Amino acid sequence: MYEGIYGLSCVENHVQAVLRQHGERVEASYYNSAVPLADLYKQMVTEGIRQEHFYLLERVQEIWKRLGILELVKIKHAPAAKMLQAVCSCQKNECLLVRVTPDFTRRKLLARGLREDHFVCVKKGGNKFEVYNDIPERRLWLREEQLEESYDGEYFHLSIRRKMTKADRDYLWQNRRFRPEEFYMQKFMAVGFEDLEQIGYKLRNLTGVYKLLRYRMAEYYGQYVDTEFIRQVMPEIEKFYAMFEYYNLKSVSKTDKYKELFDQLVNLDDKIMSTLKKKMEEKGC
Repeated sequence: MYEGIYGLSCVENHVQAVLRQHGERVEASYYNSAVPLADLYKQMVTEGIRQEHFYLLERVQEIWKRLGILELVKIKHAPAAKMLQAVCSCQKNECLLVRVTPDFTRRKLLARGLREDHFVCVKKGGNKFEVYNDIPERRLWLREEQLEESYDGEYFHLSIRRKMTKADRDYLWQNRRFRPEEFYMQKFMAVGFEDLEQIGYKLRNLTGVYKLLRYRMAEYYGQYVDTEFIRQVMPEIEKFYAMFEYYNLKSVSKTDKYKELFDQLVNLDDKIMSTLKKKMEEKGC
């Protein structure tokens, strides 16, 4: 259900999964995915912004809401009885994204629980409730009392209003903020690592967002040109993430190790962006 979906949060993942179940091509969500690595570095390393507060991109749900394709209404401080009634009242074009407790997230969903506000997609199924988790992807069936016990006080009511049109897709293309066809080599100097606190943690977070954006870029621009070359290097980018995570967990203090690894990532990204620009020029995009 969540394969090929690259959200920056559980809510983004659920929204796209529901849209795809209704026949939408969620690649449209990624129209602004070509964020320059230098911009990511400035925000996530220099400024220290965490993934959940990442503001360079509009959230996926906000894109589809702005187009009028879906509605997503957050209900706060709602008693469990109201949540259960809302689930049972959902029509075919509706579902609930329900916040669950950290304990349920870790024990039942086997998720890492890096954030306290974790949401699952919930639908009524016979005399039980069908619960979908995004990462790791899991599907559970809960009785009413089990869902009530796992509930953590708020939910989103999601409803699909209409289908995406060619005019919507054209609008998104024309309003891209980050455009690979305008890419040019601009070597930025990632200096001052020794003066930054938690450099391993920040670079791990940066690389986590970066890899999601390049997965997104392969999906979105794959509608127009062959982006298999991006998919082929994604395992290498995954290794960069793993190495930064390893350095972070080991509290590696030698900043030259971080610098060397990050310079390699910069060089790889230059090749990715240059190749995509060339392919778009050849296709007249």
